[in-house]
Amino acid sequence: MRRAVLGSAFPIPGDADKIAQAMLDAVEQHPAPLRLALGHDTYADARAALVARLAAQRELAQSMVQDEA
Repeated sequence: MRRAVLGSAFPIPGDADKIAQAMLDAVEQHPAPLRLALGHDTYADARAALVARLAAQRELAQSMVQDEA
């Protein structure tokens, strides 16, 4: 991975300075975030994954009401 990035085979479209600053800022948060989605594509991919996981639990979640006595 390191060779690919350094050799420009894997270009990083984001602003490296902004990315580094966002990472440093995140470390200072209490509690610090477990994940940090940096960039449009990363955010979209993470959101899609979370939506899919939540959708998979929909039936179970909605079945948690008390049954009529």
